[in-house]
Amino acid sequence: MLFAVGLMLTPVISSCGDEYDDYWEETVDFVNLPSRAMAFVEEFYPYAEVVRVEKEYDDGEVLYEVKFSNGHEVVFSSDGRWLEVEAPDGRSIPYGIVPLPIQDFLDQYYYDYGVNEINKTGFGYEVELTTGLDMRFDRDGYFIGIDD
Repeated sequence: MLFAVGLMLTPVISSCGDEYDDYWEETVDFVNLPSRAMAFVEEFYPYAEVVRVEKEYDDGEVLYEVKFSNGHEVVFSSDGRWLEVEAPDGRSIPYGIVPLPIQDFLDQYYYDYGVNEINKTGFGYEVELTTGLDMRFDRDGYFIGIDD
């Protein structure tokens, strides 16, 4: 009986181990970032100190997460394109990161508020303003709607 229970649990135990095969992370030096990511950091965060760079492998994708002394964080793809940019709550990410059509929309309708966070998604972009308002835009930067 005990042997039978052990056989039934074997696939569960091995599948738990497989869960971690698709994810790992390591700390790397700034110079190990893709050149495009280093250029982004130098352009938009010239005075911020990089405190940590993590290289992650998640579901077959390599990502780099850069953390700055000012609390900002940026996630880059393996080729150095930004995927997520986030500032501490209530603070804004640097001007110029947000794609121009989105920035034009925000300048027209939400000019008093900064962008706290922007994420690239499958449909386009998710933007969070410093007020906490969440918005969605398509890949071309056209406004889709406000998230509840």
